[in-house]
Order: sequence, then structure tokens, then C-alpha cells
Amino acid sequence: MQSFPPPTVTARRPHRGFTLIELLVVIAIIGILVGLLLPAVQQAREASRRAACGNNLKQIGLACHSYNDVNRHLPKGLHCAGTGSSMNDWGAPGNRRGWAWGAYILPYLEEVALYERLEVEQAALWSGKLTADTGQMSLNGYRCPSDAAELINQRRAINGANSSRVATSNYVGNAGNSFGSSGNLTSCNYDMTPAREAALLTQHSGTLILGVGISFRQITDGTSKTLLVGERDSFDSSHGDHAAAVWAGIAWRGVMDWNSKRSHVLTFFREDTPLMPINAGTPSTTVTGTGHEAGNSWSSKHPGGAQFALVDGSVRFLQETISDATLHDLCNRFDGDVLGNDF
Repeated sequence: MQSFPPPTVTARRPHRGFTLIELLVVIAIIGILVGLLLPAVQQAREASRRAACGNNLKQIGLACHSYNDVNRHLPKGLHCAGTGSSMNDWGAPGNRRGWAWGAYILPYLEEVALYERLEVEQAALWSGKLTADTGQMSLNGYRCPSDAAELINQRRAINGANSSRVATSNYVGNAGNSFGSSGNLTSCNYDMTPAREAALLTQHSGTLILGVGISFRQITDGTSKTLLVGERDSFDSSHGDHAAAVWAGIAWRGVMDWNSKRSHVLTFFREDTPLMPINAGTPSTTVTGTGHEAGNSWSSKHPGGAQFALVDGSVRFLQETISDATLHDLCNRFDGDVLGNDF
């Protein structure tokens, strides 16, 4: 009888798990990879938001061109107050005061229904119009995606009692340099006459100014070398409380003297003083006063500068290090200066 050898018994190796040191090494490697990838992800997201913001400005520029095609001039930066002295005359024929450039171009931003509901250019802007589906409506086309500002701007009331609030905007018009200091020239709290219109054209060198619509032929420096609209962000701990802007206008007869409320929709400077640099200011900056302070300057949440629409419809990113002289020249439609190399 054939005999067979006994079966070989193979010893089972015990299962070996991770040691604590190995686990810590793996966690450290994952942490390093996340640290390397996160900035790239954030940069990609910001690039996308910046592109969307640039598209907003592009559409605003095109809308201003469409407005010009119909009216033969750009929209007024802000309609002057007129001489009405009470709420009772707001609805009277011809009283169309208070509206800002952002309201005038609504039909060209596919917001015809909103434009008609507000009765822009038919009646004055007043607090009773500002409801959730009108002046308090947040419009994506007026919001920079990089700025998580509140939907209703609580820092820029648009009436004398500081009680009327409207939707936030991140875009303000270029009113240019304010050469004069006389109230009837720079604040235009009067009915318009040919003489006052001529004075406002002289006193304000920008493209969206108080009381008057600028025509392209009045932009003698060239449409590709003059600013139309730029950014203003909300609070930022690194460069000041700019409190963003509004798009509708100014209520209560459109008077511009209350805490410089014209700065809610426009940015302007004094020719005889240095401009506030882009992203200027400190966290303590306020939005009241003459309108020339840092809180009313251009700014953005985009690192290093802000985006602007020029009159020709192009969009440019201007570095916050741009020289004062170049920024002055870009604000001015008729000074004849040659732009610096930093543009």
C-alpha cells in the first residue's frame, strides 16, 4: 500500500495594520497636497468671477451705447433735483428727477418690465416706488460676483431722512473732476436751463455727469481713452469701507446735498487734489462728507486693482498702482493729455 507524506501546513501570517507613524505621514502628505491645490482652486474661482464681472461691465458699456443710439447722448449720471418743494408735486408731468444712469439703461439690459414699472423718465424717483420688485430688486448685472455684499444697501440711504434703502450695485459712473465749488454747478439742485447745462458741462470732466447727457463728440480725448463706469466694493478690512453703490438713483426730489448722496451712483474728484488711488482707504473710512474721500473711490475685491468699462465699450483691469496723473487723465474727457505707460 502506497503511503503519502503528510500535508504541509503553511503558517498564516498575521494581518499587519498601519502604525501610528504611518498614519500621521499619510495625513501630512494629504495636508500638503490640499495646501498646494487650494490656492490654485481659489485662483480659478476668482478668475471665473472676474470674467463674470468683466462681462457685466461689457454689457453696461453696450447698454450705454444703445442708449446713445436712441438719444444721441449718454445717459445723465444723475437727473437734477428741480425746484419741487414737497412730495405732492412728484407725480406732476415733467418731474422726472432723481434717476441715475443705472435706471436709464435698464431697457438695454433686458429689464424693460422693471423700467416701465418704475416709470423711469416719466415720473420722479420717490420712496413709494422702492418695493421688493422694483428699486429693491437685486440685479445680477449690477453685482460683482467677487463681492458678497448685502442685497439691500444699508449704508447708502437715498433720501434726506436716511430711511429709503435700495438694491446694492458694485458699479459707479465716472463723473470726472469737479472743477467748481458753487452749489448750483456741482450739485445742480435747480431746474435745468441752457446756461446751467453749459456750466455743468464745464464743471464736470467725466462721462456720466450731473444733469446733462454727454455726446460722443464731446469726448475729445477719445472713447478708448476715457472711463465710463468702474467698480466699487463693499467693506474690506484691507482697504476701507467703500459701502458699494446703488443703481436706482436718489429720492426726495433728487437733492444731492445730503451727505454727498450723489456719490452713491458716481465717483468724482477735485482737479486740484490728488485722486484717491484704486482700493484706497482704511477700515475706518466713512461714506459721508464731500464725496471725495476714500469711501467713495473706486475699489474691488479683485486682487491688485479694479475693472472698468471705457466709453468705446472695452473693459480694462487697472492696477491699484496706476499713477495719479494717468488716472486723472482717464477720468477727463477733454484735457488732451497723453496717457502714461501704466495704462
